[in-house]
Amino acid sequence: MQHRNRRAGFTLVELMLSLALSGLVLVTCALMVRQLSVTNTVILRQATREDASANGARLLRDVFDRTELGTDSTRQFYGDAQYVSVPTWCDTSGGWLERCTANVALDQRGDSTGIDVQLGADGDQHLATIAGPATLAYLGWSADGLTWTPMWGRSLVPPVAIAFVRGADTLVIRLGGRG
Repeated sequence: MQHRNRRAGFTLVELMLSLALSGLVLVTCALMVRQLSVTNTVILRQATREDASANGARLLRDVFDRTELGTDSTRQFYGDAQYVSVPTWCDTSGGWLERCTANVALDQRGDSTGIDVQLGADGDQHLATIAGPATLAYLGWSADGLTWTPMWGRSLVPPVAIAFVRGADTLVIRLGGRG
């Protein structure tokens, strides 16, 4: 009767190969976790920028949409190519609206323009940054009908609309709730 020599266990080569494969799997998993972390950070930063841009645009629309069309001579509308002062209604922390003056300024920053607003006694808030230089224009009634002008003198009567002009692009925002 012949006895076969059966070996129990693994050879050193098999053991080294299994350790090398396990190490490769662990390194690959660590790299994947790191990549997921970097991707998560990039997505969160982009989402934050998008949220800030959307909130800034909404606040700007609200400021101009709530323009007060009244007869109070202390609350006048005026503006030029870089700045506009708007008598409007602002949100309060209690959830209601109160009268305030919104001062919107265009801040030229070389190759871009920042849109900043100051609501009443609150500090400046940065609403948006747009590429390239920008100016403001005002649409109002004159003897020739509706015309655009680069400035609006102090008046109880605000213009019909304000335009943010950037090169060939123009964003027109209608003022107040005109029937």
